[in-house]
Amino acid sequence: MSQFISKYLPSSLITEISLNLKTFVKGTIIDTGILFILSLISFYIVKMPYAFLFAIIISLTNIIPFIGPYIGGVPAILVSFSVSTRLGITSLIIIFALQFIESNFIQPYIMSKSLKINPIIIIIGLIVFGHFFGILGMLLSAPLTCIIKILINYFNVSKKVLHK
Repeated sequence: MSQFISKYLPSSLITEISLNLKTFVKGTIIDTGILFILSLISFYIVKMPYAFLFAIIISLTNIIPFIGPYIGGVPAILVSFSVSTRLGITSLIIIFALQFIESNFIQPYIMSKSLKINPIIIIIGLIVFGHFFGILGMLLSAPLTCIIKILINYFNVSKKVLHK
């Protein structure tokens, strides 16, 4: 695959795309780690059973934008409701709050800083790619948005060099 791509794209462009994709992965790991810590602290405060396990599940399913932590939160909510209605409702509120904070503030901020893209562009990319390609589009929206930005910058610079 890389030999095929290297025939059609300059090596400097391939290197820049590769570095940005590595940065995206690092940003995703940081985002997942922050959500894990926030989940773990929140679950320990309300004395949820298996808090560590549920924090891991929620943080790992967080890789799926928007709906991932909800999917991961279902087992935590079910177990919480089996303990008590109050704990179940509290867990539900915690999961919604964590998802809101992570999706609207933490993730766009981390991705914008690591990929050097405005958070609004990241959110627009999520919406557009999610609309056209579903969950897969949402998963790939940040790296695809980054690649589009790199290509636009590269061809704008190339165009300026040619016109001089």
